[in-house]
Amino acid sequence: MLNRVRLNNFGPLAQLDCMTFGPYPEGTCFPVEKSETYRKIKDEVKIAEFLLLKNRKKNPPAIWVVEARSSSPRPETQPNFDDFIAEIREKWINAFALGWASCLKRHEKTDAELPELFKNRNRSDQKRRCQALTM
Repeated sequence: MLNRVRLNNFGPLAQLDCMTFGPYPEGTCFPVEKSETYRKIKDEVKIAEFLLLKNRKKNPPAIWVVEARSSSPRPETQPNFDDFIAEIREKWINAFALGWASCLKRHEKTDAELPELFKNRNRSDQKRRCQALTM
């Protein structure tokens, strides 16, 4: 079964009310931003939208950290471009850390929300890869 990730409410300046990603095979997407664990700390921590287990032909699956933005500044025209990149980096790191801690069962509530494919990963061979999507 294939699933899609639908993200809503990109703020008052966003041109889009909704973005849809996918389809992805069932169990390969963890919407970390909607997790119960994140809801408890969201006022203090910025986080990306979701984690995706991305299969690769000759290598073990990689965990992609996906941050969706309705727009992205260009480095040559945006004076605050470095701040934008720092915010994205912070969201990637926090999402990966929360997802990885959930895989390691550091957060009891998230275990019920975490897809089985994330729980059953062989963490000794895990590769990490981050990708930001701007639509």
